[in-house]
Formats: sequence, C-alpha cells, structure tokens
Amino acid sequence: MTVLGFLRDRASQSIRLIGHNKVALTGTIIIVGILLMILLADVIAPYDPEKQFTRLVPPCSEYLLGTDRLGRDVTSRLIYGGRASLMVAVVSVTIAMAVGVPIGLISGYFGKTLDNVLMRIMDVIFSLPALLLAITIVAILGPGLLNAAVAVGVSYVPRFARITRGPVMSVKERPYVEAARAIGASSRRIVFKYVLPNASSPIIIQTTLALSSAILAEAAISYLGLGVQPPTPSWGSMLNEAKLYLFIAPWLSISPGIAIVFTVLGLNLLGDGLRDVFDPRLRRRL
Repeated sequence: MTVLGFLRDRASQSIRLIGHNKVALTGTIIIVGILLMILLADVIAPYDPEKQFTRLVPPCSEYLLGTDRLGRDVTSRLIYGGRASLMVAVVSVTIAMAVGVPIGLISGYFGKTLDNVLMRIMDVIFSLPALLLAITIVAILGPGLLNAAVAVGVSYVPRFARITRGPVMSVKERPYVEAARAIGASSRRIVFKYVLPNASSPIIIQTTLALSSAILAEAAISYLGLGVQPPTPSWGSMLNEAKLYLFIAPWLSISPGIAIVFTVLGLNLLGDGLRDVFDPRLRRRL
C-alpha cells in the first residue's frame, strides 16, 4: 500500500470515527471554525487591519474588540493575525517533517552505524529546549515571518525523526516486508510502499501536536519582537504590543490570548482523537 493509498483509505474511516468521538469532534469543529475565519478574513473583517481610528477605544458596537494603541480595529487584526500565526506553524511543521521523517526512515530502516550517527545528532539537538533553540536561530537569521518558521521547523526536526524511527524499526521486521525483500524489491520500493504507509499513524498524530506547539512558539518569538514584524498582525505580535497596556486596556491582550488558547486546544483535542482513530485497541471502544 502506498502512502497516498493509505491516507485515502483512512480518510473516510477517520471521518466516521471522529463523528463518534466527542473529543475529536470538538477539536475538529474548533479548528474548522478558526480556518474559516482566517480564509474568509477579507469578507468578515469589519475594517482594514492597518486602518487607524480613535486610539484605545474599549469594546463597543462599532469596534467589537476595541482599538489598539494606534487606533487599529482589534477584531480585524485578530482575524488577519491568524493567517500569519498559522502560516508560521504550517511552514515550520512542513520543514520539520521534510527533514525529520527521512532521517527517521533512513535511521530506522538501515540501522547499525548510520542509525547511531543520525540519532546521536538528533539527541544533541533534542537536548536543547526547542523554544530556546528557535529563538537562537531566529536571532541569528534575523526577525521575520519566514525566518521564524525556519527556526521553529529546525527545532522540531528531532521530534519527527524519533517518532518515525521507532515504528519503522518495528514494521521492517514484519513478514510482508521480509517477503518483499526476498523477491528482490529495492530498498526504496520497500520503504515507500510497505514501511512508511504502515508507520505513518504516529507521524500524522505528531503533526497535529506539533502544529499546536508551533503556534505557541511563534507567539513567544513574536512576543519578543523576533517574529512577524509590524505592521503585519499576528497573535504573538499583538500580545507584544499589548504588554504595556495590561491595566488600562486589557482587551488588547485578552483577545489574541483567547485565540491562541482555543487554537492550541482544538489541535490537541484533534490529536487525541486521531490517536483513538489510528490505535486499534482504542478504536474498538468507539
């Protein structure tokens, strides 16, 4: 079974099982709602996120979440800010997968000296706090959306390498893999047709969890002023701008904080649901 075939077969089954899992269904609803809000930002945002009005107006009928220190509508900036935050998260996780999964595949399948070398390198990177490593990298590369995504992605590479290596080491000893090897199938064909599809469940679950962690990392980096740069809004940069107005304008920090909490919560709930979907022992309870 190929990777695409595996995902195709799982899709319909996953949708049905998620519908019977309240935790996964709740996470899916939250994430779909946030994605729709971001994709339809041009339609539902009441104002241009950079247009200035009266400064520090509290929430009212005209400005639902008030205005910030420069008079910009917080509601509009919150909606558009989700684009930058999620873009950093998606790009960083894509980078981590593109580098980490092949490392885990090579290490787990071929083993021996190559496995030792690759895993020791991953252990060195993994021993460093991911957020601290990301901040260090973005400080070297310079502030910006793309640099923040690269920094977070590099710090998450060991996660995907380790989460891929374990299942691959187990799957490569299965009888169908031994049979494919016995009839002369190449290592490349075995890895991509038999090993990866049957070891991909933990990778899919890790992806949802990594996305939630990446959103928090982006918020922390932008809060320090090293991520998305003004005037482009992001949830982290909105928190950075609001830190001086916590007591006189608390609405500036409450709204992006709630947006981050709900997004991370939705992704974590979805990840727990996917674990139930892909784990046969838990699937029987659904």
